[in-house]
Amino acid sequence: MTNKEGKGMKKWGILAGILHVLVATLFIPQTLFATMSLDQKIGQYLPKGLEFTDEHGKKVKLDSLITKPTVFAPVYFGCPGVCPAILSGLGQVAEDIPFLKPGQDFQLVTISFDDQDTDSIALDKKKNYVAALQKPMPDEAWKFLVGDQKNISAFLAAVGFSVDRIGDDFDHPVALVIVSGQGQIVRYLHGVKYVPLDLGLGISEAAKEQLGSPSSRVLSYCFSYDTSKKSYVFDVLKVTGTLMAVVIVGFMAFLWFSGKRKKASPNG
Repeated sequence: MTNKEGKGMKKWGILAGILHVLVATLFIPQTLFATMSLDQKIGQYLPKGLEFTDEHGKKVKLDSLITKPTVFAPVYFGCPGVCPAILSGLGQVAEDIPFLKPGQDFQLVTISFDDQDTDSIALDKKKNYVAALQKPMPDEAWKFLVGDQKNISAFLAAVGFSVDRIGDDFDHPVALVIVSGQGQIVRYLHGVKYVPLDLGLGISEAAKEQLGSPSSRVLSYCFSYDTSKKSYVFDVLKVTGTLMAVVIVGFMAFLWFSGKRKKASPNG
């Protein structure tokens, strides 16, 4: 290898390293749970006839329950880690969505995928999470459901969740599923940190029977919710970092093609 080639390799290595750090910083937190055994079923409808038991011991047909935009949180109540974060985050963000009221404009439905969970456990969990909220939550606004393995498996398959039991625990995706009043899946929210803008956009899309649009995804990506100010702010760091990554990729592509042209030139 010549000295010139060595310098070129070093230059490419530095650029690749910078790009790797940027991509890891910007995108890994948002997508960490996105691909974990989850096959998104956007545009498809939940099957009719699925039956569960709510936190009060009442049998409910899922399609009869879905009369408005619905946010599903598939979890299991014995979860020692991420599931409590999902439910806490969901409850907190649901009461902060501007112009939309839980129970009136949308509803929350937590479904346990552990067939050993009971309605009494579901009721205890609901009481705990509702008690932690800052605003009153109507009883009908947030349902906690349990069911048998047949109905659980059918629901999980419909929303694209692949769940594996490991002893008393489960390996499972971490996401919310937003469904229209007609039972159509319109959007997924990944991870455990949610902002009112993301959830509000998903609920608005569900109300209009619209699938997650590119424009709404761009909007939710560029703005973040400031909990102290209770308002949306332009995420300068995220957007600037993304632009830097794009510029670096473009510059690397330019250097690559420039180098190829020089090699192809008779005078190179």
